[in-house]
Amino acid sequence: MSLESVQKFLTELRTNESFRTKLINTNSKEQLKVTIKTSGYNFSSEEIQTVSEEIQTIIERIPDVEKDEINEEELSEVSGGSYEDKYEKRQYQLSSLAQVGELLKGLG
Repeated sequence: MSLESVQKFLTELRTNESFRTKLINTNSKEQLKVTIKTSGYNFSSEEIQTVSEEIQTIIERIPDVEKDEINEEELSEVSGGSYEDKYEKRQYQLSSLAQVGELLKGLG
């Protein structure tokens, strides 16, 4: 596999909640490997390590914004409740990315 495949996998992790959930819900390392492979990714141990490290980098780059730290753009969304939804969705995404990262560490 190539760096391009690693990037494609990372993009899918960030944008596809169903894909993240499928990986999180695996019951063993072997099932995780099979799930990754049947999803079109055939990574070596080194590439899995790279993916795991990149996930950690992604998580670290996302600012840790508390609910009460609202910028003007987000403030305009508050009245309809969309800010709360956006915050909760981001927190879930970060949590699920971290879970996948931890699972992959065990494979590398």
